Amino acid sequence: MSTQYSILSVLIRPEIQEKITIGFLLMDEEKLFFEYSKRKLGIAKNLLSVNAFKSLKDALLNIQATANTQFSKDGLANLNSKTANTFNKPYIEYLSRYNNNILSFTSPKSIELEVSETIFSKLYQRFIDNTVIHQVKPTVLSHIEEFKIAKRPVLSKYFNIDRKITHKEVPHLIVPVTVTFIGQNEVPTFVQSLDLEKSTPSLTNDISEILFLQNAFHEMNKKSVAMAITSEPNKISFPKQHDIWNQLRQNKDIKNFDISEADAVIEYAIEHNVQPFLGEE
Repeated sequence: MSTQYSILSVLIRPEIQEKITIGFLLMDEEKLFFEYSKRKLGIAKNLLSVNAFKSLKDALLNIQATANTQFSKDGLANLNSKTANTFNKPYIEYLSRYNNNILSFTSPKSIELEVSETIFSKLYQRFIDNTVIHQVKPTVLSHIEEFKIAKRPVLSKYFNIDRKITHKEVPHLIVPVTVTFIGQNEVPTFVQSLDLEKSTPSLTNDISEILFLQNAFHEMNKKSVAMAITSEPNKISFPKQHDIWNQLRQNKDIKNFDISEADAVIEYAIEHNVQPFLGEE
């Protein structure tokens, strides 16, 4: 099989074509690996405008989500007839020639190596970032990005997606919060995706945003429907987070769905005639 790789770079100073390598794609006819450097993404954030950084982050997440849709149970990508042409040599060559956006691809290079997690990690560390990476099962947030991409036409009928809510939209909201989905019918309805393998303080902040929004609606004498999309964290590696996950499951004020049940959010919206909270997307 022909093994190809492409290096992704972010253009930080267009006037002199200065770039930072940020992502790495390794593939053959059956397998696909992709990763980008979170450390370099943080550097890029300080060098780009807000809009340029958002475009960069969205592009990387879209590629990550597409790659994740092709992962089989053994951790490798499974390119079936429906997805096999997502990333192939002609398409990457096209992107390398005509993609003038902030994110660029090198023309695919051939190597005499089989695609494997070990080879991918070594090449990633050589070309992108020497931080050790581990291929693990995709997080709930990467799954939710995949879900948003696949179901966006349907979701946008019922919800605003990834919207920041402030006291201007919801009086009594003390601090701004960003929600994954928000809509309303007879009551406000919002959904938050939670990564339960985050550090405990970060996870506490994310859950607090749900409570802040619930409380703000309560202060307006409005009931609200709050939902969380989660995935069970490893009990041994993340004991505190696993306890939080259990508490969420028992909480009657927050409907909790596993990422595998994310379609339940759409089913609820259809059944209850939910409409976008801030008008149509």
